[in-house]
Amino acid sequence: MEIVKLDRNYGWSGGNNRGAVYAIKKYRPEYLVFLNNDVYIIDSTLWLSKIIRIMDKYNLDLASPLVYERSLGFLTAGNMIGEYGESRPLIISKTLLNKVKAQGVELIPSKYLHGAVLVVRSHAFKALRGFDDYFLAYYDETDFCERARKRGFKVAAVTVTTVHHHGSATFRKMRGRLIDLQTERTVESLLRFVRKHYGFNRMIHAMLNVVKWLLAEISKANLRKTLAILEGLILGSRNSLQRITVNTAKA
Repeated sequence: MEIVKLDRNYGWSGGNNRGAVYAIKKYRPEYLVFLNNDVYIIDSTLWLSKIIRIMDKYNLDLASPLVYERSLGFLTAGNMIGEYGESRPLIISKTLLNKVKAQGVELIPSKYLHGAVLVVRSHAFKALRGFDDYFLAYYDETDFCERARKRGFKVAAVTVTTVHHHGSATFRKMRGRLIDLQTERTVESLLRFVRKHYGFNRMIHAMLNVVKWLLAEISKANLRKTLAILEGLILGSRNSLQRITVNTAKA
């Protein structure tokens, strides 16, 4: 195992970009695997080979396994985007999973894969110039999948293996902060994602929905959450009103 030490915290996108560029230049791999530190691999010996077999069989460019969210208690096949640009889990019931497996279904259509475990062909990563560095946390993999599909790359979740995700393990270590950093990053990234892919009018629509959330937290006297939403709203609005540029990896 080789560890690449960075000079500072570049966020999820920036850290993955730098690791991927290093691996591509040194090893020239056909596939890149992005794996969060709060993921538990059940099938420790075969999970990756199973995913790659399906990617080769169906000519997929991006794939992820089914992800069981331990803190929430349900199985997901990635995410979907709601009316206000909010990311929601694409939940797969055990009944549905058993049904599709019995029918021999190996893929589940999913526009936005889970970034906790993501397998990407190197040529696709290079063509997309990696992840958008401006997404420090959240909506990073969503933006990546959106750009991939627009470029014609094939994206899907595979049913042949499942991993467990503890969820937000890093952010839970920061609960002593005055501001809820997880909420702040979510709001900021939401506004950037909507502005980047759906335009200014849709972003205003998303901002108004965030304001409703803010007012709800104010009414509950939740100072930590209120400050986080307000901070995320300010940062996201300011950044999104500027010209959207993409600072991505060059491999």
